[in-house]
Amino acid sequence: MKFITNLFYLIIGFITFFLKKRNSENSYQAFVKIYCLTNGLSSSIINICHRLFNKLINLKKKKISLIHSDKIKIVDKNIGQTDTILRNNSYFKFENLLNKKICDNILDYVYSLKGFANRDKNFKISLDHNDPNVTFINYHEKDLIKNEYIQKLAANEIFLKICRDYFGTDPIISNIGVAVTYPTDEPKTEYAQLYHFDLDRLKWLKFFIYLSDVKKENGPHMYIEGSHKTFSKPYNLVKKGYVRIPDHEFFNHVSKSKERIITGDKGTILVGDTSAFHKGTNPTLNKRILLQFEYSSSLFGGNLDRINLDKNIFNEKFFHTEEVKTSKLFSRYNFTI
Repeated sequence: MKFITNLFYLIIGFITFFLKKRNSENSYQAFVKIYCLTNGLSSSIINICHRLFNKLINLKKKKISLIHSDKIKIVDKNIGQTDTILRNNSYFKFENLLNKKICDNILDYVYSLKGFANRDKNFKISLDHNDPNVTFINYHEKDLIKNEYIQKLAANEIFLKICRDYFGTDPIISNIGVAVTYPTDEPKTEYAQLYHFDLDRLKWLKFFIYLSDVKKENGPHMYIEGSHKTFSKPYNLVKKGYVRIPDHEFFNHVSKSKERIITGDKGTILVGDTSAFHKGTNPTLNKRILLQFEYSSSLFGGNLDRINLDKNIFNEKFFHTEEVKTSKLFSRYNFTI
């Protein structure tokens, strides 16, 4: 009976989203519960239907084309294998680093901003603070997207092609973020430092760029290889729902041999299907600075505030402004005159 009730809420949610472009908390919770009950099978079926639906109604929006002379070049000899590696292993780590000039430009920009200390929207602080009680800083997306290199990275063709291949449809930017994590004695669940899986959209990929050197003591990203696949999660864990699980309990059900740790120098790029079990470990020595781009096949899912942007924040030397306003890629944003 619970399954039927959740299915009803999910169907109503899809109809509401299609007609009004608005997410319902009831339908999202139903989406999560059905995913957990079916150990991911429901998500696979929904994504197949979503791809077919897009083809049937022929949803087409203009694509972004950066002016050729100013494209960011991301080159990797294994790039042709990205889709296969993602589907098999959950994550792909780029062999080459992001250009140092770009990393430094973004870092300088982040240092010029004030972010939310410990996720408190009423407590803003700069990155060079000396408050020992602040262990985490994140930033408003509206501030981050004003940086020209963040804009160019968001629209770079390599990231978009990887998403198109994986989704079977054009991607939408659903989040841009920077997270700064400071050393702590133990992992904190509120900073996603315990194993969990994401389930905010129908299908998505997250691109992570280390803006600081990340060794084992600096809070590397960790994941369980292959745990994004349907039926791959131990049912004793997935039946708990959308929760974060401490290691002592988690590894009673998951083999430690499947755990992967991603360390890397500043500029390291990785992409993952974070429906896999993953976590960001707590640094024990130096802070970790991480830039993240999330692309989704649809904005259906958890509540997602639409962000108002001045169209003029996009430099016309690099972007065709009208393309930005009418593109699917930037359709999460409302552009003001």
